[in-house]
Amino acid sequence: MAQARLRVDLPDGPWVGEVSREFPGAQIQVLTATPGDGAGFAVVKVTADDLDEVLAAVESHETIEELSVMSRSDGVATVQIEAHAPLLMAAARQAGVPSRCR
Repeated sequence: MAQARLRVDLPDGPWVGEVSREFPGAQIQVLTATPGDGAGFAVVKVTADDLDEVLAAVESHETIEELSVMSRSDGVATVQIEAHAPLLMAAARQAGVPSRCR
């Protein structure tokens, strides 16, 4: 199966761009993302030495409606996120681009 990797500089505004710049050592991997008209839902794997701080930054971001931890082990958490401004997901869907962020 052919694959391609793109490097994208995320703009200010979406939580994933702001949190990844605040915690450059963290890895944020979007496993699934479903945009809606007013909200979007994602399952995200976060790997970080300072996991509690990263999750707190995500949860407190102005675009996040809800964050639920689905599983957690040492330095790794899988969380479900509801965002009320899923700009990146909506743009990718409109362009027909499947997205997976790291």
